[in-house]
Amino acid sequence: MISVIMCVYNEPVSVLNKSIESILAQTYSNFEFIIVVDNPNAADQIHLLQAKLNTNKNVKVIINDTNIGLVNSLNKGVSWAKGEFIARMDADDIAFSDRFELEMNFLKKNNFDFVSSIANIIDENDEILITRRKEKDIINQNIISKLLKIKNVTVHPTWLFKKSILKTIHEYRSVDSAEDYDFVGRVMEKKFKIGILGVPTLKYRFNEKSISRKNALRQFFVAKNVSNALKDMTLSETSPSDLNKINGKITKETESRFAEAIINGVSFKRNKNVHSLITFLVTVVSAKYLIYFSFSKYFSSLKRKIIIRKDVE
Repeated sequence: MISVIMCVYNEPVSVLNKSIESILAQTYSNFEFIIVVDNPNAADQIHLLQAKLNTNKNVKVIINDTNIGLVNSLNKGVSWAKGEFIARMDADDIAFSDRFELEMNFLKKNNFDFVSSIANIIDENDEILITRRKEKDIINQNIISKLLKIKNVTVHPTWLFKKSILKTIHEYRSVDSAEDYDFVGRVMEKKFKIGILGVPTLKYRFNEKSISRKNALRQFFVAKNVSNALKDMTLSETSPSDLNKINGKITKETESRFAEAIINGVSFKRNKNVHSLITFLVTVVSAKYLIYFSFSKYFSSLKRKIIIRKDVE
């Protein structure tokens, strides 16, 4: 059985419903669906979840008494899990109906402990921003290790992993806006087998107003700390407080401009025209850190392609 963990805060009811229904419609039916509500005042969302409880025996809802944050909510959901496998799902994404079936077959075929997949990107209105074509599955552990030392190449809401790895990894840690990178990094560091499925299994929602965008600059710096610790293979021994340390001052202006650059970058990938490119470049050169961020992203992507190409050869 798979235990699916979803955390809800204040997502629009229509968006939340689509996300839930995409899990309930899975072709792989042996799962329990654990939904943790981290906002006890989200009356409309709770009303929707109560309706799901009444019509689906495999749905379980936990309502936190107070807001305890994403990491603690995830750990609470995992503590309730009875399945042999844990799957992640976000409250604003949409899973393809065969997601669990594809991921479980991929995991079992290759005897993996942990799998992720690529994802398509959609906006707030379900419009496609970026479509990922089928890519080569990444199964070579040396390649996975090299890629993860560059950046997080997994997509958190596509994760499926054996619950047994938690005996070693234990739980999510409070690493600011990069708890997923820290988690999968420790999975790799402890020599568990990881695979990345080259087929999209999810529509990942890019929301310009989301917390991940607001904290984009902090997330970038913290992820860089995780990456550096992984290169030294010391991530498991590095405390979250050390990973959360930021060299330099983050202001509202730099945070805003940084998020704007990411938004314009996505726009350029979608439109691929001169106007969107110029808009992106103007944003990049207008604030501190953005040039470094853009070029580090470019070279990370280039290095990733080189590593995978060598694997193919």
